[in-house]
Amino acid sequence: MGHKGKGKGSKDYKKFEATIKSRDDDFEDLDGWVKVEKADGKLKINYHIREGPKECDKCKIAIYDGDDCKHIEDPFWDKDDLEKNPWTIGNGAKYITNSKGRAAAFIKIKNSKPIRKHECKLVVLFDKEKDDDDDDDDDHGHKYDDDDDDRRRFLHEKPKGTIGCGVLIPDGKPSDHCD
Repeated sequence: MGHKGKGKGSKDYKKFEATIKSRDDDFEDLDGWVKVEKADGKLKINYHIREGPKECDKCKIAIYDGDDCKHIEDPFWDKDDLEKNPWTIGNGAKYITNSKGRAAAFIKIKNSKPIRKHECKLVVLFDKEKDDDDDDDDDHGHKYDDDDDDRRRFLHEKPKGTIGCGVLIPDGKPSDHCD
């Protein structure tokens, strides 16, 4: 599954940007941006977050499959190439906020997916210690079993701890590119 809009698969884009908006009543003013590009065989994720959790050193940032920020699916990574989900705090997929809930930095993560495949994927921000997918178990980051009923139910929820989300748009394209 994933976005099926006019932008899907149209070019070999190298850089993407997501505008982050709140997905949680506790952080209704949260906003910011995330830029993603390839650097040294890894994803370089540059971010600027405002009005997030205060003094958070265990907040997670990750890229997910999904149709939009109301329909977030699995973490986006190559399960055939990597043994464990790279979108964990232990693997460096975190952002650190100051006493005002602001964060600005970059991280590098290896998810083994070609950069062009990140078009219209979702950047998801999590609050500290509320994310239910930051362990090293063998579920490969799946939020549901192979049962279709579980999948349908999940698609109308957000992963536990989600506070913000944005769609990765190719650099220079309009915000409705993935619609």
